[in-house]
Amino acid sequence: LEAVREAAGGVRGRGACGHPDGAARFTLSALSAFTDDLAAHVLGGGCGRGTAGVLPLPLPAGASAANPESAERLAVDWTLCEGHGLCAGLLPELVRLGPDGYPALADAGVPTHLRGRALRAVRRCPALALHLDKGADAP
Repeated sequence: LEAVREAAGGVRGRGACGHPDGAARFTLSALSAFTDDLAAHVLGGGCGRGTAGVLPLPLPAGASAANPESAERLAVDWTLCEGHGLCAGLLPELVRLGPDGYPALADAGVPTHLRGRALRAVRRCPALALHLDKGADAP
């Protein structure tokens, strides 16, 4: 953290515009406001909050911004699901574990950039309860 403070201090007044000074002030302000949180991360403990799915990911090459979802949806055969939770670990963007420990699926199609990971979660489900269904819009 001290190295970040030194680097932020080293850019003050060096830019042709206000960007370097503004970035340095922002960084120093964040260091001051979140000292305990940053120290926890530096020491390896982290805050315990998941980060997957927090920021939107860019669409892969060839995907349309108008239709980033495929016509497929994740589905669970509840007669087979045993609540292992592996699907939530493999695909946290679409599967969360509910309070009962069973998967709670996002009510949306599988985005094209996550299709490969969705197939992996389907293949790895120990109870064979997870599958991809063709949506109503699929041919």
